[in-house]
Amino acid sequence: MKKIKRSIHIDFHTMPNIENFGETFNAKEFAQILSDAHVQSVNMFARGNQGFAFFDTKVGTKYPGLKDNRLGDIVKECHAKGIGVVGYMNITHAQEQTRKHPEWCRIDEKGHIIDETRRDQAHFMTMCYNSPGYRQHMREFLTEVVALGVDGIYFDCIYPRPCYCNHCVEEMQKEGINIKDVAAVTDFTYRKILEFAAEIRSYIQKELNIIFSGIATEYSVGMQYRCEIEHLPSCWGYEQVPASAAYQRNVFGKDNVQYMTGRFQKGWGDFGGFKGRISLENDMYDALYTNMGFCIGDHMHPARNIDKNLYKIFGEVFEKYMQYEKWTEDTDIVTEVAILKNKYTAYSDNLGVKDNEEHLCVNAAVRMLGELKQSFDVINEDMDFGRYKIIILPDRITMTDKLKDKLDAYIKNGGKIISTGESGLNKDKTDFALDAWNFVKFDGLDARTDGYFKADESINELPFEWNSYREGIAMTATDKKYEVSAFVKPYFDVDYDGLFGYGRYNPPKEETGQAVMAMSDNVCQISFKVFSAYGRYFLPPHKGLVKYALDKFLADPIIKTDDMPATSRISVAAAKDYDLLHIKATFPEHRGSIGIVEQHGELVAGHTISVKGEYKAASLLPNETPVEFKVENGYTTVTLPAVTGYAMIKLDK
Repeated sequence: MKKIKRSIHIDFHTMPNIENFGETFNAKEFAQILSDAHVQSVNMFARGNQGFAFFDTKVGTKYPGLKDNRLGDIVKECHAKGIGVVGYMNITHAQEQTRKHPEWCRIDEKGHIIDETRRDQAHFMTMCYNSPGYRQHMREFLTEVVALGVDGIYFDCIYPRPCYCNHCVEEMQKEGINIKDVAAVTDFTYRKILEFAAEIRSYIQKELNIIFSGIATEYSVGMQYRCEIEHLPSCWGYEQVPASAAYQRNVFGKDNVQYMTGRFQKGWGDFGGFKGRISLENDMYDALYTNMGFCIGDHMHPARNIDKNLYKIFGEVFEKYMQYEKWTEDTDIVTEVAILKNKYTAYSDNLGVKDNEEHLCVNAAVRMLGELKQSFDVINEDMDFGRYKIIILPDRITMTDKLKDKLDAYIKNGGKIISTGESGLNKDKTDFALDAWNFVKFDGLDARTDGYFKADESINELPFEWNSYREGIAMTATDKKYEVSAFVKPYFDVDYDGLFGYGRYNPPKEETGQAVMAMSDNVCQISFKVFSAYGRYFLPPHKGLVKYALDKFLADPIIKTDDMPATSRISVAAAKDYDLLHIKATFPEHRGSIGIVEQHGELVAGHTISVKGEYKAASLLPNETPVEFKVENGYTTVTLPAVTGYAMIKLDK
């Protein structure tokens, strides 16, 4: 399958009653604008949320004001320019179909059609993936879409919201599922999603690029071959992008992951929002240093063509990407630390009960390691543990039988574990799951969020009694030699005695003999949920605890740096004859709850980065300008020139 590095996603959810729809649109001009902007592929609508098709369909409902064969014409003209076209459709929202076929709709537990009315008055009834009528309709509709010559199909908004329609309830009853058990109903719904997706894949030829957006990564392998990480960071936050990249590249491979950002300030549907060139360049740098392709999300006005002025800027951003593209073509990000995440379950990702704390702790772990300039991946229990020197179990990892066996073997082979909060416990949370934790005694779960820990200069520059801010476990080191940080209890448990509420104003009182952090030769256990705490409050000593463990377990990391800003990011990618050192200086400024990038960050000249290995030359790309370096003690130390935004340095082997 063709490797795609530069693409556009057109958002074209067009309401009816646009009286001048398509007034100045021209498919040839559309393709020329994309070609001038160096676009390799475009996602263009076959059908939008309102259920209208944008081509000559006999099965679906053509948009009322459509006079041309929009998608077919776009395919023809884009192919003439060497640009691929992926047909987009929302597989869950299709208002024109749901209002005409209520028998295809999802039903809630009270027997009502689910209408997801939003604050902006967008009304979306949703499709049941288990409806025979809808499945047959999709087969016929997709046959038409494929016949247009598209290079792929992007199915959007797939999620396992429980359905209680007749089809689903009858099947669940046959299977003996209790329909009052939300988890069981959600899992059933998800199985039907996977059946539907597999059915679609069975009648669409394998060479077509299919994206099932919303199906969990673990289950989409084999049905789709590429991943597009849809994320609008200016309105959704910047934390998820590096975490997703570090995980998806281990699932789909280094050549098949693309970062889909957007030009919008507010979100999809924001016709009048453009966050600016600098912000797009920041997102492009995120794609480069995490080794992803780059996609920009855009709107197209229903009466006009895509905006030439915007695409001039998009093209200039893509030009910058292209300057580095050839160097990244066959590189792999080099990692030695892995952050483990729980394997997906339908229930945990149900929009009604989504476990945001789990996402928080993984994203916070990724942020923390980025700030510490560590190289890392995000993995699940099915992946290869042997590639890593350290595996981090953040806060709330469930110890399945498979994970227990793999961790046991990993530790016996010399692997190191950093475990925090409830991670490391058995399924029942009554004790640690493995003998490797025999240096600490489990004293029970601890729900308090106002415990304290002692930290000296090895953890933070200020010896102090620091608050944990998060719950976890109580534990005692079996020998004081294992204890790194002692637990200090507060004066009061959270309580109300009828006169005063003892929850706030609760200072540290005394040590109890218990530990907050303990380490053996192979395992470090931190008692509280340090990553969730850091993700909420960003207390430096929380990061100091993790850094202490990393430094003890990893004396010779791939990357060593001087006092570079915490906001800078570094990665190393390996090719056959050279390695690439990525340095990213730009980082969002938070204004209220929104991340804004209006200026590129700068690193003054003179910062040093040491990369493990003895290299023959170092040069600043794309012009291969030599930079100062020295080889010493198994490391190559590069002295950086001034960096504005981003720099890529080639290290010749």
